[in-house]
Amino acid sequence: MKESIENKVQIIDFSFKIVETGIKMIYHCNFETSLSIDNLMKLLQFFDKYNIPSLKDKIEPLLIAQISAANVCRLTNASILSNSLKLKKECMEFMEKSFASKTPLNDIKILDNSVLVQILQNSFYKIVETQ
Repeated sequence: MKESIENKVQIIDFSFKIVETGIKMIYHCNFETSLSIDNLMKLLQFFDKYNIPSLKDKIEPLLIAQISAANVCRLTNASILSNSLKLKKECMEFMEKSFASKTPLNDIKILDNSVLVQILQNSFYKIVETQ
């Protein structure tokens, strides 16, 4: 492979900060808790792309703890990009409760369409189930 011949790897789809933080976590087990939610989402994608589930498992609870009406749509999309089933499940449950209570959600227009359909189906199923 080119990387083994040149003794370097070029990572172009993540910022230097994300790569640096990810590498530090891999080799030193340092966990930086001062990262923004956006950087945590990118770090989750980084660990998914490079197949590091143990560190991905450390990021998911931090993101789950920050779910709110202001960010749930962005977090849901990030869960899809990073194959994070735990985060997606928690986001979906939050959105279903928000829809039921008519709580407005930020960025609903950017939400993945398949998620909207799934939430709608789940909502109708619960209505039919209770009648």
